[in-house]
Amino acid sequence: MNKKNSIIECLLRFAVASIFISHGIIAYLGKEQWIEYLSFITENESEAYLIMKIIGVIDISLGLTVVFYLFPIVLLWCAFWGFLTAAMRPIYGESFLEFFERAGNWIPPLVLYLEIKRIKK
Repeated sequence: MNKKNSIIECLLRFAVASIFISHGIIAYLGKEQWIEYLSFITENESEAYLIMKIIGVIDISLGLTVVFYLFPIVLLWCAFWGFLTAAMRPIYGESFLEFFERAGNWIPPLVLYLEIKRIKK
């Protein structure tokens, strides 16, 4: 891998880790606004907070994994999860622009996945 690729990889890894660790911490701390998004799983508020804590721990773990290891399946999951959570905004009645505003949550893991696949060729 040349220096240019390693800089791109480092920046993308930092972006993905930052997204998932920060959102994981926010979820773990129980952001009230996000409880509504879990209503399809449970109507019980305390259960929703518990689920959010679990999601938070998973997100933090994913972010830390990307810092230390590049597993393609982890990057694909991060892209899928980021896309899904961005798509939830308009589904729950928020502006469709909310989806586009969150493109930065799912595009970096997808680009990093594509970049490591390209380099391995």
